[in-house]
Amino acid sequence: MTARLRALLALLLAGCGGAALLVVGAAAPASACDCSVVRATTAADTGPLRSEADVVLAGTLVGRREPLLGGADALATLTFEVDTVYKGRATRRQQVRTPADGASCGLELEADRRYLVFATADGGGRLVAEQCGGATPVTQVAATWSGRAPEPGGPSAGGSVLPAAGTLVAASLTVGTVAVLVRRRRRFTPPE
Repeated sequence: MTARLRALLALLLAGCGGAALLVVGAAAPASACDCSVVRATTAADTGPLRSEADVVLAGTLVGRREPLLGGADALATLTFEVDTVYKGRATRRQQVRTPADGASCGLELEADRRYLVFATADGGGRLVAEQCGGATPVTQVAATWSGRAPEPGGPSAGGSVLPAAGTLVAASLTVGTVAVLVRRRRRFTPPE
């Protein structure tokens, strides 16, 4: 194998390795969710959840955007099409952040289903909900609550970020290839 080919392969492998590190991120140790998942179906179940939440809404899950980098602290963003607000303030399209995976207590909800969401506001005013009482399918209990329409506006529905991760890998490979070509061109001296 020639020295040039070895250098090319080394640069290509380094680019792939760097891209993999960017996608995977500095993974924090895995953690298990240590609460029992609450399925609030009665007034007794929903009462404590409702009183502890900053915002309670009913809406259909229309999008989920995964974080670019993983890890135990990574948060996914759920987008709900809100039809009723029972407590606090929410927009017609409301984003709610949740840990990215169920092992970290993240909400694992099905798209296009209607849920009651019990969210708290973080320090930046963003809504956060977790498995431990953060959401449940809408039940008849909510029909007994007085609610109101959400405020207009909100973000568009966010889809999966996997295409973005693929773009990141492709961009890293492109940069690596350009670097190899530039290096190769500098070494080449045209005959006189």
